[in-house]
Amino acid sequence: MKKKNANNRPQLKRTSKPVQKPSIKTIDQKWFMIGAVVLVAVVIFTAGLVWFYNDTVVARASGIRIRESEVAQEIVRNANLQQMLSFNMMTWEEVSEEAARQLAFTRLFENYANNNNISIEAQPFQEFDGFTMGGVQTLQDVRDTVTFAIISTPELFAEFEAYMPEDEIPYALSRAEAILARLANGEDFDTLMATYSEDPGLVTSPDGYVFLEGAMVPEFFTATNNLEIGEISGLVQTIHGFHIVMRIDPPEHIPIMLPGGHQVPQPFETEDEIFGAKHILIMAQELTYDQRMATAVIRGFEAKLDNADLTFTRGINNIPR
Repeated sequence: MKKKNANNRPQLKRTSKPVQKPSIKTIDQKWFMIGAVVLVAVVIFTAGLVWFYNDTVVARASGIRIRESEVAQEIVRNANLQQMLSFNMMTWEEVSEEAARQLAFTRLFENYANNNNISIEAQPFQEFDGFTMGGVQTLQDVRDTVTFAIISTPELFAEFEAYMPEDEIPYALSRAEAILARLANGEDFDTLMATYSEDPGLVTSPDGYVFLEGAMVPEFFTATNNLEIGEISGLVQTIHGFHIVMRIDPPEHIPIMLPGGHQVPQPFETEDEIFGAKHILIMAQELTYDQRMATAVIRGFEAKLDNADLTFTRGINNIPR
């Protein structure tokens, strides 16, 4: 009989095979790949941190942060701001602040849209009181889209109803009629013009305007053309409001306004008749009901921005050109 081991288990014949150890070359390649991946991740992470901290907050309001990169992008794509810079009408710092303000203003619309389930993605084209609304591409597009949604929803518009503007026409008409009556009673035109006219150009053109046909709105030109030198018109209503026009002999020191808004100094050779006029303007914009509703929404959001207490940091003065 064969002898069993103490544990009554059969003896197994052990065979040993040599264990293959990885070569030093294989180990080095593995750790090289791991190190490369870690290095790339660290570089990307570091670059992100550098960008984040360098992209400083330049404006703050309640719940709103406007960063340097956003302001720089808005200046580039905003044609009105570019025009202000081109004609030196605003400094770079002023343009930067205006871009930040518009961004913060629009952010209020975006927040409102998110809280009230209003989509501000590209919308199908739709007519709104005579103008077409289309895809969202600019800050104004965002504001228009949200405004349209609000005035189309009575429950939402109720919040803005208190900002509804009054119809300006009756009030402006009564003021213009009162001035016309004072002129009829012999009061001085220039004195009343200096006191009551709301023409923004009065500051730079206190002696009136000199112009060719086509340079002024049609109603203003027609009224001037129908007057004799020194004669005063009745009330003339234009898109700007109510005018009382006095035709004058064109002063030679005043540049001539040409059609299209250009001005040329005198003397100026032309075969067309040159007109001169002063006017008293009582401004009034005739708005449809929908336009008045839209104005109420804008005023409501302007009040929200005032309440948000928008402030600028020192970084607003360092926006790169």
